Amino acid sequence: MVGPARIATRRTRVPVYAFRAEPGVPQVWVMRFDEAALTEVGAHAHEFPGIAYFEAGGGALRLGDRRERIGAGCGYLIRPGEVIAAEDAAALAGAGGWGLYFTPEVLGATDLADGGPADRRLRWRIHPLLRAFADDGPSGFVVPREDRRLWAGYLGTIEREMHERPAGYQYSVPAVLVLLLVAVSRLRAAAATPGRSDSLVDAVLDVIEQRYRGPYSLVDVAGELSFSPGHLTTEMRERTGRTVQEWITERRLIDARRLLAETDLPVAEIGRRCGYEDPGYFARVFRKVHGVPPRDWRADAG
Repeated sequence: MVGPARIATRRTRVPVYAFRAEPGVPQVWVMRFDEAALTEVGAHAHEFPGIAYFEAGGGALRLGDRRERIGAGCGYLIRPGEVIAAEDAAALAGAGGWGLYFTPEVLGATDLADGGPADRRLRWRIHPLLRAFADDGPSGFVVPREDRRLWAGYLGTIEREMHERPAGYQYSVPAVLVLLLVAVSRLRAAAATPGRSDSLVDAVLDVIEQRYRGPYSLVDVAGELSFSPGHLTTEMRERTGRTVQEWITERRLIDARRLLAETDLPVAEIGRRCGYEDPGYFARVFRKVHGVPPRDWRADAG
């Protein structure tokens, strides 16, 4: 991948690209797919999510084991770790392609960037704008004709803001990125087929997302989804490597870490806001997961 200095690579079977963080600079980058860039980069993958969008038709793209013929208004999610390659770089360059790349930190989802790729993808299921990059559904979507000029405008704005870095670009770039990701989410929702893919994990995580701040447990989740607690535990462990209760704890502690780092709220109040009425129990759960009590974690984070 050709790009600014903040893009670094490490060599595996194919190059895998990672953002090199630049203090105070949003980890967002837009590139145009010209023939030189497409020829030079070859097959590669990213540690971060991205979107490829084409204003016109021409050429084809390899995404994992799929070959996608490019049409006008076609867009594709580029999921972390997925190998991407151009077929017929000259034809693809004529399709007016854009590449948009970013990290979860830009969306304020710092905690969701932690962990290995498999763990990260499961965590992303709880974020409405990252969920599309975590599932195994189709990666393609088509932007309606009446919205294509708007999409080109969004991408051009991010490109210009990141290149020129005018006053306030740290705020404008994430804002435009959110507009694009909301548009992707709406397009995919409109095109979704009911019952497609593994809906159980999504259903469990949706319920947890809605209820984790209260006194909620495996029994409550199972009852809401009409499963026995034992069966639901087995299914979730087989599909995700974690139990329902572990996912509840994970979601609560994501919020707890955010509140510890970003607010001056008392630890007991943070525990209550995250579903732990007993401050002592909150401290024990936090220490079991992180190795230190909440107060010490807050001091280190500060």
